[in-house]
Amino acid sequence: MMAWIGGWRRAAALVSVCLVAGSAVRADEAADLKRQVGHLAEALAEARAANDGLQARLARQAFGEGVTLSEAADAAAMALATGVRVVDVNRELRMVVLDAGRRQGLAPGVMLSVVQGDRAIARIRVVDVRRALAGAVIEDVAWRAFPAPGDRVLAAAAAE
Repeated sequence: MMAWIGGWRRAAALVSVCLVAGSAVRADEAADLKRQVGHLAEALAEARAANDGLQARLARQAFGEGVTLSEAADAAAMALATGVRVVDVNRELRMVVLDAGRRQGLAPGVMLSVVQGDRAIARIRVVDVRRALAGAVIEDVAWRAFPAPGDRVLAAAAAE
């Protein structure tokens, strides 16, 4: 009987050690997940702040600061003749990055169309222009379609 009780105590001690070890691993995993959530929350806050800044910039330019929309549209039409493409897409922020920028004549406020195959699938508005890249907000998408990297970009009137 004493041997049986001793064996039971050893088994209970072994189970306790295993539970403690498993609990430590879960605590480490939980801490790691909390860190990841914290980093993602910070990145989301930064992206929202950047989006707010772009929206404010667009609003300022739409009310007379910078180039007129017709001048910007003419410059964009010339740039688009060279084959502008979507480089990156952020579905959550509804934004795209284009492989053309100020050097190619794009300007904030210009409305463009994203084309997949021979079909216009989205309307975008340029909100930020760099030397060779531009960012645009997706204003409208066709049913069950969304811009993807590699899609062509045309002046809004040319794609309709």
